[in-house]
Order: sequence, then C-alpha cells, then structure tokens
Amino acid sequence: AAIGAAFGLKEAGDGAHVISFSGDGGFVMNAQEMAVAKRYNLPVRFCIINNAFLGMVRQWQELFHDNRFSHTDLADLNPDFVLLGSAYGIPGRRASTPAEAQAAIEWAFTVDGPSLIEFVVPKEEMVFPMVPAGASTGDMITSRYRYD
Repeated sequence: AAIGAAFGLKEAGDGAHVISFSGDGGFVMNAQEMAVAKRYNLPVRFCIINNAFLGMVRQWQELFHDNRFSHTDLADLNPDFVLLGSAYGIPGRRASTPAEAQAAIEWAFTVDGPSLIEFVVPKEEMVFPMVPAGASTGDMITSRYRYD
C-alpha cells in the first residue's frame, strides 16, 4: 500500500514522503518490495517494529491462550534488517532508545528515495486497540490489563 501511495504522490508531483509501518515478521514476508521502491526511487520510509516475534500471534497467545507460546519466536531467524536494506541499496538505521529513534526519524527524511529504520522494542510489547475473535468493536481491548 505504501508503494502504491508513493507512486500516486509521485505522479501528482506532490513530493510527499510515505511511511510504511510493519512488524518484523510481516516485513520479512514483503521485504522484496524494497526492490520496487529502490528501482523507482520512491520516498518510502520503511519502519520496522522489531520485537523478534510474530507479534500479533504472540499477543493472542498471551492474552487468550494462557501464555502458551508456539512458533512465534524469531530471535534466531530475523535477518539484520539494516543490512538487508543495504543489499537493496536502501540506507538504514537501527534505533533501540527514544533518542536513537528521534535521530533516525530525522535522518530518514533527509534521504532522497527510500530509507529504512528498524525500531528494536521489547518482545512483550503489544499493539492496541484490538478486537478479540468473534467480538464486536464494543468489546475492544485497549490494554493488556483490561480485566483489572
């Protein structure tokens, strides 16, 4: 979607940047799209939230399956995302602290064409809000402590 938006903005002559947010697992499934961004020099900022897990699946396993984690740990499987971007000719930065994150974000918008930032976060980090399976949006969960 980010690449499509970048093509649309480029054709409109807008010159705007597009930001793509993805978890580490999701990014690996679509990493080859960096080739398109590079070939057409699209101003896409690839932002990877790396908790070394299939984060959403891990979150469901924690919240609804009594912490029975299965086949979600990517710690020994993830590539070096900055190096992967470099292999496609896309410059990247890694950020593990708020200060590093701020510097990386500012840097990313100075790059002509695509850039990549890997944000390393704790494995326990979750994404909210979320709607449990079979529930309505009225049953939306906004934190891991919804039962407290």
